[in-house]
Amino acid sequence: MIRFLTTVLAVSILLSGVVQSQDAGKQIGEPATAEQAASVLDLSTFPMIDVDVDPEASQGVQVIAYQSYTSKGAVVDVAKKIQAALVKKGFTEAAGASFTDAYASASYQGKGFTVTLTVFPGSKPSTAQVNLQNLGNVNLAKLPMPAGAKLLYSLPAMVSYVSEMPVDKAKSELQSLLLKQGWEKFGDTSASFFVKKNATRLQVMVSEAPGQGGKTAIQVSSEQLSVDLPVPPSFGFLQYADSTGGMIFDTDKSREEVIAFFKQSLGKTSWKPTTENTVRIGFEDHLIFRNDKKEYLEIKFRNVEGRTQAELKYQTAKQFAEDEKKANAQIAELKKKREAEMERKKNPPKLTITAPAQATVSETDDNSIEFTTKSGAAKASLQDWMKSQEAQGWKKTATIDSKELGEFTLTKDGVELNASFVDPGFIPGSITISIRGDHKLLLKK
Repeated sequence: MIRFLTTVLAVSILLSGVVQSQDAGKQIGEPATAEQAASVLDLSTFPMIDVDVDPEASQGVQVIAYQSYTSKGAVVDVAKKIQAALVKKGFTEAAGASFTDAYASASYQGKGFTVTLTVFPGSKPSTAQVNLQNLGNVNLAKLPMPAGAKLLYSLPAMVSYVSEMPVDKAKSELQSLLLKQGWEKFGDTSASFFVKKNATRLQVMVSEAPGQGGKTAIQVSSEQLSVDLPVPPSFGFLQYADSTGGMIFDTDKSREEVIAFFKQSLGKTSWKPTTENTVRIGFEDHLIFRNDKKEYLEIKFRNVEGRTQAELKYQTAKQFAEDEKKANAQIAELKKKREAEMERKKNPPKLTITAPAQATVSETDDNSIEFTTKSGAAKASLQDWMKSQEAQGWKKTATIDSKELGEFTLTKDGVELNASFVDPGFIPGSITISIRGDHKLLLKK
C-alpha cells in the first residue's frame, strides 16, 4: 500500500508542473538494469537520515531502487536533508515540490531517472516516515500505443492516453506491441498488467475513461526494480514486490523443468547455486544462489493442486549479512540457554530445609523428604514449620486443610515447595515436603 501511495503521490507532484532537467552525464538508452540504476543512485547504500533506532520502530527497507524508514526529526527538516543529499548526487528537483510540517513531497531527475520523495509524520512524536523510490529511466512518451490513441499528458514516470478502441481490444493490442519491443509479461491484477525489461517494470492500466463518452483510458507508469529475476517461460499468476525482494508464481511446467529453467537462466550470469541438487525440506525443494556481489537468492519449489509453485527471495549482501548476524546471535543465545540448562541439570541448585518439630525422617530422595510423627501430631508439626517458612518470606496457599489431611504450596523467588500431611489419628502421621523443578532438596543436619 505504501508503494502504491508513493506512486500516486509522485503523479500529483509531477502534474503540478514538471521541469525537464538538463541531466548531466550520459543517459542510459534502454530500460535500466539494476547495475545501471545503482551506478546512478543506489538506495541500498544511500544514507538514511537520522534513523529512529527504537526497537519498536520499523527498521525500514533499503534496496537499490527503494528506501523506506522512520527518521527522528520534523518532516521539513528530514526532507530538506534528503533533498541536499540528492542534489549532491547530481539530481535536480522538479517543479511542484512541497515541504510543510504536515507533509513533504518532491520529485528529482538525474541522468534520465526520476526519483520521488515523500515524507510525512511518523506514528510517534518528533519522527517522520520517509519513502524514496526510483521510478526508472524509461521515456514513456516513446512507448508504442494502439492506433489512434491520443495523448492526454506525458510525465517522466507516467503517461496517459485516450482511445476509441474498446477496453479489451486496446489492452490486447498494447500488450502485443510491448511484447514485440522486447518487454516480458510480468503478472497482472484485475485492473492492470505488468511487463518487464531488464530491471524496469511497467504497470499498464486500461479501463473505461470516466466522462469520455465510452472511450478507453490508457495509463502507463514505470518502476525501477532492484534485481532482475528471470521470468518463467509460462505462468498462471505472478506477483513481485521490490521492497521485499520477493516473487511468487505458478506454472503448468513440472518442478524439474522449473528448476532447470532457473539453473540455466541464472547460470548465464554470476549467480551460482550453493549446492548441486535441491534440498528437500518438508514438501518443498530449496535452491540457494549467490553471486559475485555476495547477494542471496533462495528459491522454494512446491506442488499446489497439480501445478508447480515457486517462491523467490532476494537479499542484498547487506541484508543477508544482517539476517545472518541476527540468526547467529539467536543461535548463540539458544546455545547459551541450553548449556545453562544442562549445567543446571548436572549441578542442580540446592535448597536446604529444617525438619518439622517432632518429626522423624522416614524416606528421602533428591526432590522430596518424608517424615513420620506421633498419631495426631502431624498437622500441628507441619503448621509450625510453615509459619517459620513464612517468616523467611515464603508465601503459602492451601489446597486442602482438614484435621486429617492437608496439601499446601509455598513459593519464593520462583522456587516452589509442596507440603502435605496425612494423619487419621489411629496410626502414625506422615509429612511430605517436595520441591518442583530441578532443585535438589536437602535436610539441614
